[in-house]
Amino acid sequence: MSTITSESRPTLAAKARLRWDRQTSRYLLLYPERGLVLNPTAADVVQLCTGEHTVGAI
Repeated sequence: MSTITSESRPTLAAKARLRWDRQTSRYLLLYPERGLVLNPTAADVVQLCTGEHTVGAI
């Protein structure tokens, strides 16, 4: 397991998907056989986990 530093550039796991649920107007973080309803702050953070931003910038 690698160490996370302020210069790390996080990305979602290959099987994870961020989806907008129109019925509940909330973001969902989906993974095979699992799902999490994200609060607005968590959704903002996950949207920045593209590999372009460092942990320090997020």
